[in-house]
Amino acid sequence: MNESVQDLLNWEQPSTLFPRQPRQPFFDVMLSYPFWEEAKVLDIGGNCGNFLQDGIANGTVDPKNYYCLDVDKNAIDYGKENFPEANWHHHNAFNHMYNSKGIDNLEFPFEDNMFDVVLAYSVYSHTTYEQFIFDLEQIKRVCKPGGQIAITFVDKESAEYFTNKRIQDYPNKKCLTHKDILMCDINDFKYFVDNDLLLDHLFGKTPVNHLVTIYNIEWLKENLQNVTIKYPTSGHVQKTMVLINET
Repeated sequence: MNESVQDLLNWEQPSTLFPRQPRQPFFDVMLSYPFWEEAKVLDIGGNCGNFLQDGIANGTVDPKNYYCLDVDKNAIDYGKENFPEANWHHHNAFNHMYNSKGIDNLEFPFEDNMFDVVLAYSVYSHTTYEQFIFDLEQIKRVCKPGGQIAITFVDKESAEYFTNKRIQDYPNKKCLTHKDILMCDINDFKYFVDNDLLLDHLFGKTPVNHLVTIYNIEWLKENLQNVTIKYPTSGHVQKTMVLINET
């Protein structure tokens, strides 16, 4: 790896962006080591391109074949500036946490059957179920037949990380604990909102400071069909839905 690439990978990112965390090793395991060198990849919620930076560092990902779709315009602008050969798309979709002025049910700006692999890390754990299902149809549309899809999600077990973080971030507020969530019946999904709410539904476009959707794994497998649930690698808490696109 030459010095210019190393300098770029060590670049201090703006504070509004997610911290640099390796992503390719995680998806290597979840997808049984795809041949990234020839794959056209869509990274949904890819932020500043953590997956791309892994691929550049080890020479397995061609930036021209990498597409990042994110509701955070700062992240997209950062990506365009620092990795101009890659493809960066600001997706102005509504999100209760990250883009409360966005558009409902916004289609992806890509042609049908375009991508070999579609990734989403810690994206649909922070949307409503309805938003996830709408986007899943878009994912299947833009993914090639036989292409691979990997989407992380939160269940009761992995919710411990998020409840503990809220308690640490807000020591003077009453926060739900992981024990509270374990004692709650979640037959399909529930929304963990801000510090102290577990809700069945979110209505309207009222912004929230914090949202985690907690899924029942068995319900997900039955409801989505043809999905394999894989468990996280070391250092990760979210489980992963893996699909082979059949559309």
